[in-house]
Amino acid sequence: MDTYCSNAKRTFCASEWAKALWHRARAVHGRPQGGYPTALAMAILLARRASPEHLDAHIGRDPRRLLRYNTARWCATTLRLEDLSVWPGMGGLPSAWCKESVRETGERVSATPEALGGTRFANFMETIVNHPDEMRAVVQALPLIAFREDELRPGSTRSTPFTLDDGCHRALALALVAADEPVRVLLGRHPMTRSSR
Repeated sequence: MDTYCSNAKRTFCASEWAKALWHRARAVHGRPQGGYPTALAMAILLARRASPEHLDAHIGRDPRRLLRYNTARWCATTLRLEDLSVWPGMGGLPSAWCKESVRETGERVSATPEALGGTRFANFMETIVNHPDEMRAVVQALPLIAFREDELRPGSTRSTPFTLDDGCHRALALALVAADEPVRVLLGRHPMTRSSR
């Protein structure tokens, strides 16, 4: 398996497993000691130790995603938040907000936080507002995963060249606390892959 492909799979699984560990810990302890970074560190360790078959089994719960990851040409790069957009409807945000760059979506969230009521992202806002350094550390610990927008969804009218496949919450958190910081991205290229995720 290509090293970057393997890294993308491990990154995606670490992100997913961190969320599961965090939600489980919150259900038991409220806000557990160490916060989300502790859950993320544990998940990264689990993902590093996972076999390729285990990674594929987890990602394969969405067959289209597994196909995208297996057939893409991967590279590691650094991008600006202006070049990325979140997945449509991420975290329950209004669809119109998700058509812009991550930076612009962050500006909308910051300007109208009352519009977040009842969304999944609203639960994330508490951590972002009260623990900005923690959120910056989380973004730096794990790269985002993105694909070219025109390859992911041919005919798209989005203005940004890349769309996030994983890390939307982390990217939006960075937009709220340090919008000018560049982000590490694992970028997949595959002109024949489409998604209806």
